[in-house]
Amino acid sequence: KAAEEDGSVDRLLMSSRHKARLERLDHDTSAILLQSLAYIAAFVVGVIWPFMSNLQKIHDNTTIFKLGLFFLPIQGFFNLIVFLSHKIHNYRRIHRETTRW
Repeated sequence: KAAEEDGSVDRLLMSSRHKARLERLDHDTSAILLQSLAYIAAFVVGVIWPFMSNLQKIHDNTTIFKLGLFFLPIQGFFNLIVFLSHKIHNYRRIHRETTRW
């Protein structure tokens, strides 16, 4: 009977470990999805202005041209923010004792 109880305890531990692993995978999947959407948004914000300028064939519209000149180079900064935010999130997850300020 003790062997049967040990088997049920082992199954219970395996079940809880499996559940924790699945929860971790679910969290990782949502984090990867959010990060990929942020990279796509940074790309779209950078590329939409020159694309609109070429699509409209209006070269005297300086507003769209200036927006393109501003947002296309700043796309790298947006990518840096997305990259660092994921690193900071992982650091805070591992080092829970670290405060924000």
